[in-house]
Amino acid sequence: MATETRKEELRTEHPYVTRRPGVCGGRPIVEDRRIPVWQIAYDLQHRRRSAEEIVGAFEGRLSRAAAYDAISYYYDHRDEIDHEIWQNTSDEGLALQLKELDAYRDDRGAIRFRRPLSQPSAE
Repeated sequence: MATETRKEELRTEHPYVTRRPGVCGGRPIVEDRRIPVWQIAYDLQHRRRSAEEIVGAFEGRLSRAAAYDAISYYYDHRDEIDHEIWQNTSDEGLALQLKELDAYRDDRGAIRFRRPLSQPSAE
């Protein structure tokens, strides 16, 4: 269960995992790092990397404690994170996200938007 601590940050029951609207689509991330939990879980499950290898792959941007906490978050929220892995790594998941954004891949593989993205209002 997430609890609000700052205006735009939602803490989770895991001390190193948070959510912020507008950062990685509001998905769970390692606090202050913009590293999505799904990416760590993907490395663990699909690339068969150990927690130590994952920490090393992030070259000092990820502590052991944060990596293990993200892995723990994955096991506590496996269905949600597996869905995020599917969205971000499968052709079908990526196509669905492009459709939702009214976007497409051009002939060179670049993502193009059919209409301008809405800008946040300045208050």
